[in-house]
Amino acid sequence: MLKWTQTLAGLAGLGLAACVPSAPAGPDLNMPLHSSIEGEAPRYGQVMSSVAFMDTQAAPLIESIKINKRCRMPRASRDAKIVYIYSYAGGANSPLAHAYKSPLETGRERHGRTDIIVTETSKPIFLLLESYNSVLWTLQVAPGVEIDGVAVLSYEGSSLANGPGNKRVGFLGFRGVENNKCFKHGGEPVAVDLSVARAAENNYIADQSDREKWGAEYRALIDWQGRYVLQLIGGQIDEQIYRTSAGPFNAVLVGPVPDTPFAGQAVTKVQVPDNLNVAWGQYEQAMQELDAIAQQELEDLQ
Repeated sequence: MLKWTQTLAGLAGLGLAACVPSAPAGPDLNMPLHSSIEGEAPRYGQVMSSVAFMDTQAAPLIESIKINKRCRMPRASRDAKIVYIYSYAGGANSPLAHAYKSPLETGRERHGRTDIIVTETSKPIFLLLESYNSVLWTLQVAPGVEIDGVAVLSYEGSSLANGPGNKRVGFLGFRGVENNKCFKHGGEPVAVDLSVARAAENNYIADQSDREKWGAEYRALIDWQGRYVLQLIGGQIDEQIYRTSAGPFNAVLVGPVPDTPFAGQAVTKVQVPDNLNVAWGQYEQAMQELDAIAQQELEDLQ
């Protein structure tokens, strides 16, 4: 049986050609982007003149990246700017779905798509991307940008489109991974007073136990951003971006709004951790492909 780490575009004999969805409507170029820019959120159309939707492409090359059993990830270069982006889940649905290779884990996940639009050219950019659910993080890089490396952390297992070479990409996960002890959940550190204020906005009056709990969570996340990140990638976070009031987590801007919007890049490569079987296509067809892979693996064991 052909391994799913090969080029999916070459597997038309397995029915993948029929799995490529029809072209969806293009994104709203007036849609706001999540970023660390203060004030009004920048808009898609201010940064990109067009967005290349992977759904209109033939299935890209799928590259399997081995998860290091010793928890090792690419190390950020000394002069790189480290940007941490956290989202519980992705935005719009993508054509990518996965199932776990581990027989101890069941379930299939559709990856939500979030574009990472990078315009920062003053320094090489190292991206630390974390989510709980499965996200297909899709790089859209402006001219002059240098991507130093990418580390992807995900409880469910996520993927990366248009990433750098495999030596500069690393994955850590929890479900279906032998070294799940390596995965420690991060997120946004929220000071106690802010947590209390947010609770009050939702008509909840915090008591002392709430304050103690939120204080412990805040200290744990500060420690995560310090010791854990330093051990993981050899540097400290320079910029943090979380989901804001800009709506669904469809796209994130790293860097300034450019003088001239640039055109989006087609998705030609998707990197996935080696603990996942993946399929590309419309939902039902992709699920059928994953079922077929699981059935074949079961037969191979007999």
